[in-house]
Amino acid sequence: MATEQRPFHLVVFGASGFTGQFVTEEVAREQVDPERSSRLPWAVAGRSREKLQRVLEKAALKLGRPTLSSEVGIIICDIANPASLDEMAKQATVVLNCVGPIDAASFTLTFFGQGYSQGTGTDKNKPNIKICTQVKGPEAGYVATPIAMVQAAMTLLSDASHLPKAGGVFTPGAAFSKTKLIDRLNKHGIEFSVISSSEV
Repeated sequence: MATEQRPFHLVVFGASGFTGQFVTEEVAREQVDPERSSRLPWAVAGRSREKLQRVLEKAALKLGRPTLSSEVGIIICDIANPASLDEMAKQATVVLNCVGPIDAASFTLTFFGQGYSQGTGTDKNKPNIKICTQVKGPEAGYVATPIAMVQAAMTLLSDASHLPKAGGVFTPGAAFSKTKLIDRLNKHGIEFSVISSSEV
């Protein structure tokens, strides 16, 4: 619970970011729950007072709470400044960290598969090929997603002759299997590779 040393029950850190805006709105909504007998003291935190103020104003407008901005604390802190993070943490019972992984992050996915070296398998034959593949790329949410979307769109526009000729809704694998999408992604920082492939 909030004390003189920790005046806020909740602090939404990174409140002006994409996720933080929704979390801020949800905390504000929770505070007006008719089953709640009293409101919890809470705050938003981040690098820019102006951006945090705008987030509160937007939430106030959406929820019909014109006094929201005056009811919520604002803490200025920066993930690059550890001392400011300490000061923020000292003021909160619970910190909701919504700071995005906002360029240094990356991802690696490893896949293991089994199949048949020639044609299709039968009920009597066991798979005779094992393969291990890997996909590596930049930060998955804000960096890799736009790359994949744009290159998929460019493939649809420029590689139409290798797309399925008829059908309904396709999975990405079925739609792009004969196109140059993987080559495009490899050139833009999302790397596909075969780690190993062997007959068993």
